Amino acid sequence: MAIKTTDLSRKEREFFQQRTEVLEAALALFAQKGFHRVTMQQIARRAEFSVGKLYKFFANKSELYDCLLEQTAEAFERRLTSALALGEDSMETLRACLTARIEVWTENIAAISLYMTETQGSQFGPHANLETKFKVQYQGSLRRVAEVFQRGMEAGLFRQGDPYLYTLALDGITQNLLLAWMEHPSEPVVEADQVLDLLVRGIGRQGG
Repeated sequence: MAIKTTDLSRKEREFFQQRTEVLEAALALFAQKGFHRVTMQQIARRAEFSVGKLYKFFANKSELYDCLLEQTAEAFERRLTSALALGEDSMETLRACLTARIEVWTENIAAISLYMTETQGSQFGPHANLETKFKVQYQGSLRRVAEVFQRGMEAGLFRQGDPYLYTLALDGITQNLLLAWMEHPSEPVVEADQVLDLLVRGIGRQGG
């Protein structure tokens, strides 16, 4: 959960700043060596804290890992919620949703790469509960975007069809373009309008 640091005391702000430094150190090490090859001692050295201090922030390495990924998921949820609140123009709302996803993905590429490497599509292991939580959130996001397609069909912007299938198609194109970009991050990242041109205009009516 995002915390407003302006509502905290100086001591509390210091705590969360140090906690952030621990998360950044852990992510750098996880990205370099992989989750299982990193120890709490190594994270403590990287963050320039004692091991005892580290355990004041996180009970163990798994809790630290989970926090990293939850922060990324929460960032996307906040951006998506803001995008969906923009208005009734379905095309503009879809553009905002795509932009939110692309920005969160590129800003958190290390955490996303870590998650993909460690899970490899498995529902089992020490982070199974976290993955289940992410899947529930993901399905909820898809349903919310499907509502945008539904409004677009009601407004005559899109051809009549299954809004959930439209959402899956849009999601699939976006995901695969981002995965391709991850292989060559020096290349320009995909833009929302490119994704819309690939799919949404293909299902739009003339002039849509």
